[in-house]
Amino acid sequence: MKTWLQRILVSLAVCAVTFLLKSAGLYDGLNNAIFDARMAAAPRAATGETVFIAIDSASLNAVGTWPWSRSVHADLLDRLTAAGAREVFFDIDFAFPSDAEGDQRFAAALERAGLVYLPVFRQQADVDGTEAVSNRPLPLFADRAWPVFVNVYPDRRSLVRTYPHGARIDDEYIPSPAAQIAGLATSRSDAFHINYSFDPMTVPTVSARTILAGEVPAQALAGRSAIVGAAAIELGDLHAVPVHGIVPGALIHAVAAETLLTGLVPVETSLALPLLCLFLLLVLLQERLALSPMRFLTTGVFFVAALEVTALGLAIGQSLNVPTGGLYPSLFAFSLWTFARRITSGDWAVFQERLASENANRLLGHFFEDSSDAIVILDATGKAILFSESARRLFGTKTGDDLALPESISSTAMKSLGATPSVEPGILHRATIRLKGDHRHVEYSVTPSRTLHAKNDSAAAREIVSVTVRDVTQVKEQEREIAYLSNYDVLTGAMRREPFLSHLGLRLERDASCVLFVLNLSRFKTINAVMGRALGDRVLVQVVSRLQDSDLGLSAVARLGGDTFAVFTESDVPADGAEALAETIATVVSAPYALGVHRAKVGVHIGYVVCTNCDTKEAAELLLLGENALDTARTSDAPAPQLYDPAIAGHQLRALQIEQELDHAIARDEIVLAYQPQHRVDNSRLCGVEALVRWTNASLGPIGPDEFIPIAESNGFIMDLGNWVLRRALEDARRMPADISLAVNVSSFQLSHGDVSTSLSAALSETGVSADRICLELTETELTASPMQIAKKMLEVTQTGATWALDDFGTGYSSLALLSELPVEKLKFDKSFAVSLGNTGTVSTLLKSVTHFCTELGIKSLCEGVETKEQLRILGDIGCDEVQGFYFSGPQSLEDLLIYCEQQTNPDARRMPG
Repeated sequence: MKTWLQRILVSLAVCAVTFLLKSAGLYDGLNNAIFDARMAAAPRAATGETVFIAIDSASLNAVGTWPWSRSVHADLLDRLTAAGAREVFFDIDFAFPSDAEGDQRFAAALERAGLVYLPVFRQQADVDGTEAVSNRPLPLFADRAWPVFVNVYPDRRSLVRTYPHGARIDDEYIPSPAAQIAGLATSRSDAFHINYSFDPMTVPTVSARTILAGEVPAQALAGRSAIVGAAAIELGDLHAVPVHGIVPGALIHAVAAETLLTGLVPVETSLALPLLCLFLLLVLLQERLALSPMRFLTTGVFFVAALEVTALGLAIGQSLNVPTGGLYPSLFAFSLWTFARRITSGDWAVFQERLASENANRLLGHFFEDSSDAIVILDATGKAILFSESARRLFGTKTGDDLALPESISSTAMKSLGATPSVEPGILHRATIRLKGDHRHVEYSVTPSRTLHAKNDSAAAREIVSVTVRDVTQVKEQEREIAYLSNYDVLTGAMRREPFLSHLGLRLERDASCVLFVLNLSRFKTINAVMGRALGDRVLVQVVSRLQDSDLGLSAVARLGGDTFAVFTESDVPADGAEALAETIATVVSAPYALGVHRAKVGVHIGYVVCTNCDTKEAAELLLLGENALDTARTSDAPAPQLYDPAIAGHQLRALQIEQELDHAIARDEIVLAYQPQHRVDNSRLCGVEALVRWTNASLGPIGPDEFIPIAESNGFIMDLGNWVLRRALEDARRMPADISLAVNVSSFQLSHGDVSTSLSAALSETGVSADRICLELTETELTASPMQIAKKMLEVTQTGATWALDDFGTGYSSLALLSELPVEKLKFDKSFAVSLGNTGTVSTLLKSVTHFCTELGIKSLCEGVETKEQLRILGDIGCDEVQGFYFSGPQSLEDLLIYCEQQTNPDARRMPG
């Protein structure tokens, strides 16, 4: 009985100590290591709901600079949105402004996108870290996106184990990206454990370069969450995590999101069950040791295996973390204490000393042989008495297996010995040595010391020096390559934009005259398409080579992007000689290119600017003027080089301003609709109205549709504008008389790139307007590109019950045969016909023939621009059905139109034009 009581008391004492040490946190590291091993033993693949858009080395090389212009992020966001991404999180700092145009483009992309998260994080404001400040995106971006708190905090071993639900910053609660992606954003500020059984490498990853190139794999992003972040080593956004080592920060957010999405958040269980198991085992072990040491060991091993298998099952099935870490040190200490009682103190001391010596020698041997650095130990004569295998591979050996250590290194090592060494120990030395025919860059340090060795039954001291050498040749080569890539184009060897601007700036600082040429190849896309990109790249290389070898006194060539290049004169050029030099450059570049068995010929557009007072110009400003001149050359009918013209640049600037303001026109309520009445010819009754777009900008003033519509079509804004016009016009139509038809203009761009029938059906359903009142108008000139494709889209619209009218007939080149194949129910003659009525009989005869043709096809006819009673009479004689124009009324607001309708239907209030 006394023996069992003693065993119970000992077991309780061990369990109590285990509990206290665990409560003090001394076992946290061991528990973490064990749980890491369990997660590694049962890896899981990511669900695929989150996609990592990696800014990798290929992306950096493709774009060419870092940080990227925000216009690159805008393109990336547009493409992710177009690919159907459910939400996009940018793990990139947007707290500071970049170039203005790029910032505006990114803000516009945020407006167009759906859910976009931008990072907010804390950082230390003082050097000593006593004050924390928050970094937020610029207001330009923050107002168009959702903030997420992105800080992650490593533990004492610098491993990121936990992840916050969110944080309260400046009295505002901000959720973390993982909480937002998982749809679990609450007001919690605590952290949860990340489940690293999810392998970050299984998170679907797509290079940002692939996205920017438009090569998005099918269904790769549709309906998924996209995390855009750094993956390239040189960007430095890398963190140490359990199980998987070093991973990009964006993948930590992705794995945290997977943890919340699957509900597999690791939770540590109570210590009660492990302590109970330990208590029972200790009681049992004390009995087993009394019988046999082997049974003692067998029981302990079986217990550990059974406990860990059970814990592993709980970790896999329910993500429960059983804290068994404290049991094993206690069990080990108990075993040592138990065995020590059976070993005499003398035997134990000998055993301990021998074991420590063997372990030290073994560890030292592993370190010496496994080190990637070359380790050499020299005696006082400079002879290598010991060296590692890595030293043998690096330096090689002489005859007799003596190490072939370079003289420069051994000489430095010897200078560290002696009473007054001339080389300070521990200093890092650098040298370039020749090994096996190659030059290698190495870094090495020398450390002198003394050892004892047996001599004549006594210990004698001996001086030695340890040399540790690291081969850094590859690092140096990478540094040189990075420096080259940051300044020069990999393909052509031409300068990049920034170093070119620096070079141009040096020229301008000398206050000398300068001519800057910016040129672009025409028909180059055809070469790529027909001959392949490989031959196209050879053309680009030869373009740079020709300009550099032209002996025209030109600077180094810059490749501004794609097939656009820039050079400037290194010497003064007369004002009247700039054009001749530009033509000479055009001749040099446009000469045929020999590409093996192939020959290629390209055209060239050149814009140039002459700077005779260069001290008033910045390099970037001068390059912008040159690019403006190039834009003029590319749009000019004449192929000649174009000198920068401030007037043309002014038009381009206005077009740019219009494009920038268009993005905000709808949100600012700057766009309104005006309505022009349409009347029947036979009785002058009001039968319909046409919706016309009007825009007045706060800074630019009134802007006509003929000016802003082409710009809206070129940048895709016409889609948003067209949908807005259609919906607003139908909302207004609900207030108009039910027998009044509504005509709305539609762009061919909307038909080709959008779904007009779906948009119209939705608007009809929401407003309750009858479809037979709606007539969509398409101008005749927009049918010339792909009439059959547009006709198919028009037929889809007619399924809604709406009709089509062909607007501005007579301004294009469509044939009457084509008209018979289109689902058109109304033909609108251009107002130029109305102006000519009565002046010549030819127009009347032409209109009479066309109206007869329309009658035969069951198509109504309408003439625009009717301003006189005589014009109305002639149109009635030739059989025209309807008219619109200032004879009846010009475009007017909705409120004025409603009054006008009342006047037309009320005989007492109605006033016909005289």
